[in-house]
This record gives sequence, C-alpha cells and structure tokens, in this order.
Amino acid sequence: GSGGSLTFSGSNTLSIFDDFENNGTFNSGTGTIAAVKATDDQLFYNNTATVFDFYNLSVDNNTTLDLENGEWGIINNLEVLAGGMDVVDATSVTLYSGSGGSSQILTSINNAFTGDFIIQRYLSGRRTDYSNLAAPTSNATIADLDDDLYLSGVNGNDPDIGTFKSVWTYTPSGGYSAVTSTATTMTPGLGFEVYLSGINRYIPEDTLDYEGTPTNGTVAVSVEQGWNLVGNPYHSFIDFDLLTKS
Repeated sequence: GSGGSLTFSGSNTLSIFDDFENNGTFNSGTGTIAAVKATDDQLFYNNTATVFDFYNLSVDNNTTLDLENGEWGIINNLEVLAGGMDVVDATSVTLYSGSGGSSQILTSINNAFTGDFIIQRYLSGRRTDYSNLAAPTSNATIADLDDDLYLSGVNGNDPDIGTFKSVWTYTPSGGYSAVTSTATTMTPGLGFEVYLSGINRYIPEDTLDYEGTPTNGTVAVSVEQGWNLVGNPYHSFIDFDLLTKS
C-alpha cells in the first residue's frame, strides 16, 4: 500500500508472478527482483517521485516486462532470459556506472529491449590524452559524447580550438579520419579515438551517458588486414575466448 516499504537485507531473490505497483519505498540491498509472470505482459509501475533502483533485475516471463510510469535504475546486473523488456512508457531507465562499480547486461535473448535506456560509462580522472571509446547502444551518435565532453571540430556545443579535431576513426586502408559532425553515427563495434581535454592538462572524473536501445545479440564487425579500431558494442564485459572470425 501507499507509504509501505520493502528492504532487502542480503542477496536474496524476490520473484514477482504478476503486475507490480510501487507507492512507497524500496531498498534493493544486493538482492534480485525476478519478473516471472507466466501469461500476458507483466506491468511494473513506479508511482512515486523517486527513482526505483534495482540491484539486479532478471526478466524471465511469457511475453514482455513493461516498465510503465516513473524513473527506474539498475545498479548491478540486468538480464532478459525470456519475453523481453519494454521501457517506452517509463520516464527514464538508467544503467548506472561510477567509481564504485558499473552495471552490466548479462547474456540475454536476441532483441531483448524496446525503448531508450540511459547507459552510463564512468571515466576516472586522468591526464588529458586520447581515449578509445565505443557506444553500447544501437542508435548513438557523437552528440551522446558532446553533451558530456569538450569536443572540438564536431560542430557541437563547444567552440573549436583552432583547427584541432577531438574525434577520429581509423581504418588500415584510410588511416585516421576526423569526425566533423555530432550527427555521426557511433555504429556498434566501431571504435573512436576521442581526446579528453581538461584544465591544466587534467580531466576530472566524469560519467558519459548514452541514450538509446542497448545493443545485444550478435554484432558483426567488418575489419581489414592490419590494425583495426574495434570497440565493445555491449554494456557488458567480453570474453575474448568466445569471439569468432570468418
């Protein structure tokens, strides 16, 4: 009921077999919410003004888990074993990343996600230099970087530093190529060399946020003979022993 509270005291799992409505407070601890409705879509509502944070969320239902109204967050693991996950009607769904750790999407079914998520990527404080970046969403553009970083030469939010270009791609046949528009698509699997600039040649810690549909399933990346700039297309770790080539 309204004003009630639910707190996880350990790494327990709460399986929810029907729709769920939050009108109170929820403390995820290190527990797991499992959405396991056997028939029809499963609807989760957050009717409060605060973010409903899952520590782990596992979806294994008949059709789809729909996150409806309100703001949602995922601290640690997200997996979709069956059904799917639709966030179109949610105010926001954020996969967190910070100095203390990062969320990740575990192995999930193909086409698991519908709607836009906010996927964070933590950057530790460091000396200014180039860094290799890639997008974990299927529809990201350089604009996803431009709202968090100072980028020169992309016709974005910041004034250019002379003719300096902050963002580059690379292929063995074409070499380095400057990116000159924030509308440039960050194709899943394509790596970008991005100059992280700061004051006195130091950039403080920062968090990038990509907004879009998380990439999942098989991603084919075209490469040429020689060195290639390939990026991680997922919001998860990659086991290189499982990579295949053709």
